[in-house]
Amino acid sequence: MPRWFRPFPEHANENAVPLFPGANVNRLVTTPPDGGKPIALYDGHCRFCTSQVEKLCRTAHGKLTIRSFQEPGVLVDFPGLTHADCMRELKVVDVDGQVFGGAEAVVRTLLISRPILGQLARLYDVPGLRWGCDRLYAFIARNRYRFFGRSQACEDDACSVHFQGRPRFSGR
Repeated sequence: MPRWFRPFPEHANENAVPLFPGANVNRLVTTPPDGGKPIALYDGHCRFCTSQVEKLCRTAHGKLTIRSFQEPGVLVDFPGLTHADCMRELKVVDVDGQVFGGAEAVVRTLLISRPILGQLARLYDVPGLRWGCDRLYAFIARNRYRFFGRSQACEDDACSVHFQGRPRFSGR
């Protein structure tokens, strides 16, 4: 399988606990967010991520808290969730403290912010579609700076560490 098509490890965190006994998916559990609402943690240095979050803010109607994990002190509230985890994919922490990532996090945000579209997004659970969605999400997430560029907050080349020797495109 080509390197660009491999997904990120689901949760490469030693603090991950099984969702239920015998489950083959480990779900990280952290401190529940304040305010009794789920929180979406996105990459505030990514132009694509920021534009999608602006759309999400218009449709969420206060049902979801949205924060950039790049802001100082944001990840302190969620033990076990690392900067590297959040750089890998969108993270959603639900009211119980369960952490969802990647395409599954997108489905969760759609269920909260756009109920009709969210019901359609439940097709994510159809065998085979989940696999494809996860890989497509991982590919886009890994290449988001190359495809869509960086936000103004990252213009001073502070994000260059994420390119790891790959060619950089400003996306302008």
